[in-house]
Amino acid sequence: MEITDFLPKNFNLSIFDYWISGWTNEEISSLTNVDQHLIDLEVIKFNNINNYPVEVLDYINFGQSCLRNELENEFMYPIFNVWQFNENIKEESFYEKRILSSLLYLYSEPLDMVIDPFAGKGSTIEICKNRLRRFWVSDRKLYGPRFSQIREMDILKNMPLIEDWNKVSITFLDPPYWTQAACKYSNDPDDLGNMSLDKFTESIIQIVQNFASYQKKGVIALTMRSTQESRENDHFIDHTIQIINNIHSQKLILENRISCPYSINRYDSNRIEWYKQNRKLFVNNREIIIWRICEN
Repeated sequence: MEITDFLPKNFNLSIFDYWISGWTNEEISSLTNVDQHLIDLEVIKFNNINNYPVEVLDYINFGQSCLRNELENEFMYPIFNVWQFNENIKEESFYEKRILSSLLYLYSEPLDMVIDPFAGKGSTIEICKNRLRRFWVSDRKLYGPRFSQIREMDILKNMPLIEDWNKVSITFLDPPYWTQAACKYSNDPDDLGNMSLDKFTESIIQIVQNFASYQKKGVIALTMRSTQESRENDHFIDHTIQIINNIHSQKLILENRISCPYSINRYDSNRIEWYKQNRKLFVNNREIIIWRICEN
């Protein structure tokens, strides 16, 4: 089920889907062949928080709404800067959804906009829609069941065309983690997974600073995992430190670093045993770097 199953009956759900997906009124009119004046009237309804039912308002504000059983019943309120999730689940999208839900809870309000230029299979779409956050999502290559809702765009070459940057509260960046994703999405040398280390680091810094130059409030959240090249060549590359130390935008204030351990169930037991026998430490977490936007 989705939040649209609980919206008022006088909402045009077709227009609502375009609106919450970050399309402008003019774009929605063009996509639906509906007069823009009628689109404007619908969007006025969507933007009035008082038009939503009580149970929807409670849910989107992370209350104890009965809708939790229908939409998302495993949300855990983040208190510490170590986020541990269900150890028995191996699916990557599960962790992405839990991370984004926690970020929405901490750093956004209903009707705010969230930008995700590394949308992948579209986990951001589901979480933002059900929490009544508008979203603008894109990726360099489109794949997965939600590809029709994701814009195709290389964030290193273009920036999102956002109608009002004052409404953006979170830019969520979950890029390929350098050679950990080598040739996973493409063989293109301009793919972040296929770059040299220096170019990868420079590219991530460029993306963060580009968003900082546009965003007016809220945070930029970047997920990153250190690279451990191989068991035999135990070279450890701390991407997080390299990126933080080379961010020079005066608009960005480092707010926090959050550790998100992976479940050990996702690894082959022989791999774990090798590290144990050789007295080596295995990199088993990714971090979320949070920068606060400061306009002054």
